[in-house]
Amino acid sequence: MISVKVQKKDDFYTGFEVLGHSDYAESGKDIVCSAVSILAYTLLNSINIIGEIDENNIMIEENEKDGLLTAKIEEYNIKTNLLFDNFLIGIELLKEDYSEYITLKHEEV
Repeated sequence: MISVKVQKKDDFYTGFEVLGHSDYAESGKDIVCSAVSILAYTLLNSINIIGEIDENNIMIEENEKDGLLTAKIEEYNIKTNLLFDNFLIGIELLKEDYSEYITLKHEEV
């Protein structure tokens, strides 16, 4: 199962964690893992490009074997919040059809 967790501080998103594998299908053919991955990596790139957050202010940890991708942002703004909202819409839509493969948690930090 893929666990998605987003962190928020004072009404601003400050990071996320994606952990695990969905086991929906074999590696390379797993559409659930692929969808979550593209949403997460698009969020990271969008924070840098659209949110105008320097990549040095985005702390990333990855471990493909464990299906781990975490990101914490040192600075945030209304644009980064909108980007996180977009990410969460995508995750929620995936959960509608694949709820047994994805969990979503919100965490106040």
